[in-house]
Amino acid sequence: MSSTFYPRGTDLRPTETFPVVQRAGLPGITSHNVEPTARSPGRGGGDPDRVELERDLALTSVDDPDVSVLYKWRGSVVAHSNAEIAKGSKQWTKDYPLSLERIEKLIARAYEIFNRYCVLFNATSYSKLLIGEDDYENLFKLLRLGLQQFQNGIG
Repeated sequence: MSSTFYPRGTDLRPTETFPVVQRAGLPGITSHNVEPTARSPGRGGGDPDRVELERDLALTSVDDPDVSVLYKWRGSVVAHSNAEIAKGSKQWTKDYPLSLERIEKLIARAYEIFNRYCVLFNATSYSKLLIGEDDYENLFKLLRLGLQQFQNGIG
């Protein structure tokens, strides 16, 4: 192991890429270290913005209407069985609608907040794309280019 000198009070280590599989057991998602700033107390980028932190806490609390509905579904349908629902009550789902749009909104919000604090505290950001997920698009572009070159008599 080589010894490397880093200026006091900074965390200027080389950035690396690690699959999340090694870090959190989540298949297919990747993490990328972000270059830390000179004022970073650890590996991240400093103290959280108080206003943004308060906003994020509000967006993840049960007081938020979307989170509240998700919490009710979790407690009455997903993790536990509510007697009213078990009897076939349709009123409960009308009172607490959980649409696909609402679920996607909550996932996007959670991802954004999670990523913000991963960058801040761990100098790591996570991608929603799988490695190579869009490779087929590049393959088709290259095939079209090759076909075009062939048709023009260059290939």
